[in-house]
Amino acid sequence: MQIMPNTLVGFTHDKGFRVFSFDLPAAGRVPTRFTVRADLVLTRADGIQVQDLPLLCRGVLDKCENSEILSLTFAEVDMRACADERASIRKQVAARKRKPFRRPAGEHPRNFGNDVPPATVRSAPVFNSRFISTNLPSPGGSQL
Repeated sequence: MQIMPNTLVGFTHDKGFRVFSFDLPAAGRVPTRFTVRADLVLTRADGIQVQDLPLLCRGVLDKCENSEILSLTFAEVDMRACADERASIRKQVAARKRKPFRRPAGEHPRNFGNDVPPATVRSAPVFNSRFISTNLPSPGGSQL
């Protein structure tokens, strides 16, 4: 027999809690309505995003072995465990993420092949002596 998944019907707010309603279809019968409550203050404190709550509450409902309980609460211990698991996954992803290539300070594309340090290349002006004339006319206009 195939187990039918719980289907999210909707949610309501109740004094700082978000209450999610799920239907569990039964073979040949009317679906059973279950509710799972999640404390919004605790979710913010644990860094759980609101859009993740329906899936997390469905997981709590899937873990429940007693099908006679129609109303459950997403416990603080479960929230903390979920937040810790997600934080460890984020750390692993960040550790595997490749850092962008950065050239060392002395390697600039225009300096390749030169043995001159970059500071001297930037600060020393380059003059071509063929185009500089040292015989400039005097400001008075008379030439000797």
